[in-house]
Amino acid sequence: MSHHKHDHEHCHHDHENNHDFFNESASTWDNHAHDMDFQNIEKILDRVPFSPDDQILDVGAGTGILVPFLIKRQLNNFTAIDSSEKMAAHYSKKYPGRKIVVGDYEQILFPKGSFDKIIIFNTFPHFAHPENAIKNSLHYLKKGGRLVIAHSMSRHELNKHHAKHAAVAHDVLVDAPTLTAMLEKAGFTHISVDDGAYYFALAQA
Repeated sequence: MSHHKHDHEHCHHDHENNHDFFNESASTWDNHAHDMDFQNIEKILDRVPFSPDDQILDVGAGTGILVPFLIKRQLNNFTAIDSSEKMAAHYSKKYPGRKIVVGDYEQILFPKGSFDKIIIFNTFPHFAHPENAIKNSLHYLKKGGRLVIAHSMSRHELNKHHAKHAAVAHDVLVDAPTLTAMLEKAGFTHISVDDGAYYFALAQA
């Protein structure tokens, strides 16, 4: 029992470190975006069956890397959420008038059936309890809505990259069978997980 408690405390401590790390990184975050990130965003969004009137939730939106890509596709009904107050402040400065919520996605923050699409981009490894993020996504999606979990790097590249930074060293992307099992357990269907040049998972509520 004590070992389990220690693991929980360790996980909570890592989660707090993450929050500090992202707050401290907010002012320079956009400088770290690479051309490959942008190239893969286009590829990722091409694989999502959007409709023009979709209500979209951008989870872990940071400073708003997805915003211009969504607007380019004439997808204007989107809400952002990020746990970092400073990231959210930069988002609001870059995109005044766009809605961003500061909060912990592992807590219930939106009414049931609020969204048609939920995109968790470059964020999934940072959840302390990813199963809660998946469960909440199902709650927030309308019936038939889609959850996208994606990363601009492959799982192998991302895990190697995070290992270099102490604050996120334990934040790893899970393999395809593990994520598939998590999505199935939560109640998602029509699940596909592709860990190629970039990581992409799609599931239906």
